[in-house]
Amino acid sequence: MDILLLLIGLLGLGGSAELIVRGASALARRFALSETFVGVAILSIGTDLPEIAIAVDASVRSLMNGGEGGIALGSAIGSSIAQISLVLGAVSLIGLLYASRRALALYGTGLVGAWALLFATAYSGDMSRLEGFLLTAAYAAFFILLLKNRNSTDEPEEDTRVSARSAWLMLLSGFILLLIATEMTVISVLSLAQEYGISEATISVVILGLGSSLPELSLSTWAIIRGRAGLSLGNLMGSNILDTLLAPGLAALISPIIVETATLWVDLPVLLGVTLLVLAFLWLFPKGLRRWNGAIILAVYVTYVFGRFGGGF
Repeated sequence: MDILLLLIGLLGLGGSAELIVRGASALARRFALSETFVGVAILSIGTDLPEIAIAVDASVRSLMNGGEGGIALGSAIGSSIAQISLVLGAVSLIGLLYASRRALALYGTGLVGAWALLFATAYSGDMSRLEGFLLTAAYAAFFILLLKNRNSTDEPEEDTRVSARSAWLMLLSGFILLLIATEMTVISVLSLAQEYGISEATISVVILGLGSSLPELSLSTWAIIRGRAGLSLGNLMGSNILDTLLAPGLAALISPIIVETATLWVDLPVLLGVTLLVLAFLWLFPKGLRRWNGAIILAVYVTYVFGRFGGGF
C-alpha cells in the first residue's frame, strides 16, 4: 500500500507542476513581471506550504506535549539543503539554469543574509519567541524589498491568450493538487523509513527535508523542461530564503526551539557551503550552469546524506 501511495503521489506531483508552470508563465507575461520574480515571490510560497505546515505542526505539538520542537528546525534546514543541492543539481543536468547579475546579487544576498540570521539566532542552542519574531520580520522585510524590485530582471512579452483569472485558477488548482500529492508521498516515505528502523533525527533532517522539497523538485524540473529557467531558479532561491527565515521563525514564535548540536555545526554549515558553491557557479557561468556544475552540486548532497545516514556527521 505504501508503494502504491508513493506512485500515486509522484504522478500527482507531475500533474500539479504542469498546471503551476502554465499559470505562473501566463501571469509573468500578462503583468510584465520577470519569471524570476514570480518564482521567488509567488511559487516559493506555494511550494513551501509543506515546510511551513510541518514546522507549525511540530511547534504546536511541542507546546502541548513539552517537547523540544527540533523537528521543526531540522525539517526546514533539511529541505533547504535538498533544494539548493539535490533539486538544483538535478535540474542543471536537464537544462540551463542562469540568472542576471542584478538578480543574482539581490537573491544571493538574501540567501546568505537569511542563513547568517538563522545561525545567529540558533548559536546559543535555543531559539526564543523573540528570535522567532526577528526571523519572521526579516522575511517580511525581504518580501517588501522584492516587491520594489519586481520588474528589474527582464521584460517578458504580454500574453493575451490566457486571462488573469484563468492563470490564477491554474495556480490555485495546481497548488492544491501539489499539497495533496506531497502529503501522500511524504506519508508513504515516512512509513517505509520507520519500517526499516531509520532514526527520528535522520527522518526529520533527511527524509522530511527531502519529502517537503518534492514540490520544488517537480515544479523546477517541469519548468526547466518547458524552457522557464527563471521560474525554476527563482522558485528554488525563494524557497530557501523562506525555509531559513519564515518556517523556523513561525515555529519559534509558537514554541521555543532547542537546537541540536548536529543541526548547528553540521547541517547549517553544509547549507552555507552548498549555497556559496551554487552562487559562485551562477556568477562564473552567467549563460547557464554546465552539467558538470550540477554533478558536483549533486555529489555534495549525496555525501551529506550518506554521512547523515551512516552516522558520520
